[in-house]
Amino acid sequence: MGIASMSDRGIESVMVYITIYAFMIIGAFAVVLLMQKDGKIAHKISDLAGWGKTRPHTAGAMAVIMLSMAGLPPFAGFFGKMLIFKAVLEAQLIWLVVIASIASIIAVYYYLNVIKVMYFDKNSVKLDKIKDPFILFIVNLSAVTAFIFPFVILDGLQKSVVTAVKAFFN
Repeated sequence: MGIASMSDRGIESVMVYITIYAFMIIGAFAVVLLMQKDGKIAHKISDLAGWGKTRPHTAGAMAVIMLSMAGLPPFAGFFGKMLIFKAVLEAQLIWLVVIASIASIIAVYYYLNVIKVMYFDKNSVKLDKIKDPFILFIVNLSAVTAFIFPFVILDGLQKSVVTAVKAFFN
């Protein structure tokens, strides 16, 4: 979407968005790796049921990741989407922003559904204990990144991306 703006700002916004979402997707898939039943990965969203009580720290990290992926403030995903929307609006592609906004609103339902399952559905599946502290570290790193990214890392990343875009395209 940012590339459609055909501007340096659009390319910069896409690079920032990709970086933010890479952290969030890695964290979400790390949670899936933590969901094991009898040594095999349990891959259904319903397998997260009850994690708010049985695994509160992991559920909290996953909730932060989902809220960021949904693009809700004050999480990093919000700022990624905001930068892209801003670049597209500057290119006066309002119809594209409207379509993307509608898609984002629909996606929020699915991200919030994961949180609902973790905190409000009853635990029906007994999952194995978490055995891999490295994967748990990745989940928590992604969640922390969703919080600090907008306030600490975003400015530095934007400057790096601007430099890279100018070097590559000029």
